[in-house]
Amino acid sequence: MSLVASELLASVLEQEEQDSEEAIQGIQQGLEDFEAGRFRSFEDVEITVVERLGGHPEHLLQTVPSNLSERGNRKGAIANQLGTEITWTALLAE
Repeated sequence: MSLVASELLASVLEQEEQDSEEAIQGIQQGLEDFEAGRFRSFEDVEITVVERLGGHPEHLLQTVPSNLSERGNRKGAIANQLGTEITWTALLAE
């Protein structure tokens, strides 16, 4: 094995060991905090990405039909907005 490859391998292994040690320390600290009662309830930390970003813009949901959770309904709504029917044939022709 060349000197460069050996040095590279040693560097990678050292980094892996450091990452593992940091992970173990973090887990141990979390366990100690939990056992000492230093934790937040799930309700305190349960927040969605949308909520972190300030919620949905008000205008976004005002005109949206309530049944768009199903793919077929979303597809139809997009087709209506575009004024055309979306089909696989139409998509492949583009």
